[in-house]
Amino acid sequence: MNYQCRSTKIPVKTCTTICDCQLSSVPMKQRFIEPIFQAYVKKPDSKPLHCLSNKCDTCLSEYFDKRLQGSYKQIFHEQKDTLEMARPTAIVSSPSITLTDNQMMVMQDEAIGKLQEDKKEIRKRYALMQMDDGVFILGGYIVDNETGEKRAPKRDYFYNNTSKELISIPPLPGNGRMGFGLAATDDNKIIVAGGHNFDYEPMSNVTMLDTQTNNFKWENLPDMYNGTIGPGVSVIDNILYVIGGFDFIEHDILCNGDVLLLDLEKKQWKTLPDIDPPRARPLISIVDNTDPPVLVIAGGYNFNKQGKAAPHGKIEEYNIKKKQWEVIGDIPNFKTTNGLATKNNKLFLMETSFETGENRVIKEYNLETHKWESSHNIKQSSDHHIEKNKSRTKSEHERHLS
Repeated sequence: MNYQCRSTKIPVKTCTTICDCQLSSVPMKQRFIEPIFQAYVKKPDSKPLHCLSNKCDTCLSEYFDKRLQGSYKQIFHEQKDTLEMARPTAIVSSPSITLTDNQMMVMQDEAIGKLQEDKKEIRKRYALMQMDDGVFILGGYIVDNETGEKRAPKRDYFYNNTSKELISIPPLPGNGRMGFGLAATDDNKIIVAGGHNFDYEPMSNVTMLDTQTNNFKWENLPDMYNGTIGPGVSVIDNILYVIGGFDFIEHDILCNGDVLLLDLEKKQWKTLPDIDPPRARPLISIVDNTDPPVLVIAGGYNFNKQGKAAPHGKIEEYNIKKKQWEVIGDIPNFKTTNGLATKNNKLFLMETSFETGENRVIKEYNLETHKWESSHNIKQSSDHHIEKNKSRTKSEHERHLS
């Protein structure tokens, strides 16, 4: 069964991805804590960096203490949930966000409070998309506050920060969709890729919501070739990248190495050679001041023979001439508690203080020189708004990756 991780304290401007915990068919003595593997950070001088570090939802902890005896779908539907509002599994910010960390945290708490108090909803495994003018509450499932029955949401919500209202919007397509990849474009369109529905069927659907229109409506984009759960997702120069993910096969989890690119203007998918080994939730970035630009992935996780998630501590780039992925570096002592972020062709390795929720950059990797720098040479920053360089046009980028 797919379990998403969460963070109850840390402000998030990261991840075009949503992370997923998972169970194995053998007993697990402790809960798995999964890292976040993707972030875009703006890195001015002299302040500490914050990023997302996810932890498994406490209401699901008992799943990790016993052997699975049914399929993931059976376990999900048979297991009783707590009658407590859950924190979001992930919070993703628009690339154009201008709010401070504190402003976003206050707005997110207000939105969740409105959902619980005004709508009387107990929602779990949902995601938030942070915009300057409000917060979108997307996906997940609802627990009936009287019977404890689980059901798919009939609507999602937009919290308008000006009017302080929680506005109903059409539900995310997928009938209780969870485990999806989430990203936003430069012009504040929300894109959701993959995931699974309420019956734990993997989804190939990709859908988009234009947040700038008065009438919110999900617009389906071309489906992916196969369904996938927990992919790495990013939008760079109007290209949607969907890389990796996994599927549930009864008691087992099977990762994939698919590398898909969707031109959001032409609405056409392209593929690149698979990543090997297959994995879920890799960070996706572009080194864009080279000719041609270079597609880079880092981190992610796969699963060992016991079915436990294992971090993949490698950095890879796609060699266009050879049409293959090449390892360019290792991520030293990479753990599930580490975070990764990219900015200005740099990769940042971070560790999180569980007391303060702060992320500290401990090493910096230059994606152009393929060299690590030690932490004492790195200036810290608390302003980690999602940001990416755009020194090359989409047409050039697309041409080189064709």
